[in-house]
Amino acid sequence: MRIVLLSVLFLAKAAFCLAQENPIKWSTKAEKINETEYNLLIEGEIEAGWNIYSQFLASDDGPVRSSVNFIKDGIELLGKTEEAGNRKESFDEMFGMNVIKFSKHITFSQKVKVSKGTKKVNATLTYMTCNNEVCLPPKDVDVQISL
Repeated sequence: MRIVLLSVLFLAKAAFCLAQENPIKWSTKAEKINETEYNLLIEGEIEAGWNIYSQFLASDDGPVRSSVNFIKDGIELLGKTEEAGNRKESFDEMFGMNVIKFSKHITFSQKVKVSKGTKKVNATLTYMTCNNEVCLPPKDVDVQISL
C-alpha cells in the first residue's frame, strides 16, 4: 500500500512539474514602417532541447501547429503571419510524419495597417512544445504589442 501511495504522489508531482514547465520566453515589439503601417514581431526564446511547431504543417494528424490570432480592433492585417528562426524540417519519430519545427528562437511577424489613435495591438498565440521525451499540452498566451 505504501508503494502505491508513493507512486501516486510521485506521478502527481511529475504531472504538476510538467504543467508548470514553460520552455519558451516571449517578447514583442513593433517596427514602424510609416505613419499607418507597422511590422509586429512576437519573438520566442526556446530552451535547449525543446521545439515549437510551425504554422504550416502538412497535416492535422501530428502536433498542434502554432497560430497567432490578432484582435482586429483598430488594425487591418496586411498579408499572412510569417515565421522565421532556427527551422528544421524532418521526419519526427514521435508523430510518425514530417514536421516543421523551430528550436532556440522563433519570430512571428505580421504587417498591419493601424487606425489613427491605435496605441497597442492584442493577440493570442497558440503553440505546442516537445522535447525528445514528452510534449506539453498546447498553450494559449495573450500578448500585447505597444506601437
